[in-house]
Amino acid sequence: MKCKKCKREIENLKVCPYCKAKNIKDSVVKNTTKAIDQVDKEIKGIAFLNSPRQITNALIIGLLIYMLFSIADNYVSNNGLLDLIGNSFFYIYLTIYFLLLKTQFGQERFSYMNVILGALLGIHLIGSLFNILTTFNFTMIFNLVVDLLLFIYFISSFFKKYLNKIEWIKGMNNKIIFYILCIVILIFYLLLLIKYVSVLPVLKILRYIVELFVLLLFSRYIYLYKKFKEMK
Repeated sequence: MKCKKCKREIENLKVCPYCKAKNIKDSVVKNTTKAIDQVDKEIKGIAFLNSPRQITNALIIGLLIYMLFSIADNYVSNNGLLDLIGNSFFYIYLTIYFLLLKTQFGQERFSYMNVILGALLGIHLIGSLFNILTTFNFTMIFNLVVDLLLFIYFISSFFKKYLNKIEWIKGMNNKIIFYILCIVILIFYLLLLIKYVSVLPVLKILRYIVELFVLLLFSRYIYLYKKFKEMK
């Protein structure tokens, strides 16, 4: 017996499971898109979140606060300078990246800085992949998803002209991937805070909170850059 709608074999079932799954998927996509459009409409009214200059300034402040917490935590834990650099290298570079964007030197070498940042995001992604192979849990899964989405989102935005032949990257919706990434980041850090809030010192908890806001602002920075390039 075949379904009259999709023509697939469904034996003697009264309801086609393929059509039912498609209807559920379409409903979820429709509701999600509607919710995203509603949130985006509200955010468009917030000048700060639509200003690349203000986002960059907020990122510099957030990153400097993050580095301050990292140095303090490193000192309290009695770790060496190499531990600090090793644990915070990505954020150290991100701080330098946004500080240099304020200078003519950085603006002239914008493309080169993006190559380095893309490479660091790739290294982060590889590190998350190795972590999940050794420690498999929900926290590690969300960590991997965050790093994967950030890497794909960054390279698809800043290196789009080199990736135009890849259909799935070419067809990526800037707005949808931005909100998906923000949701995943929020879930990941919520899991971290729930898991460690009772065992970690205050400095590390504060560092996690600042790190959360830095990644959300960084995602918004990528979104605004991609939006700007698409409007040109």
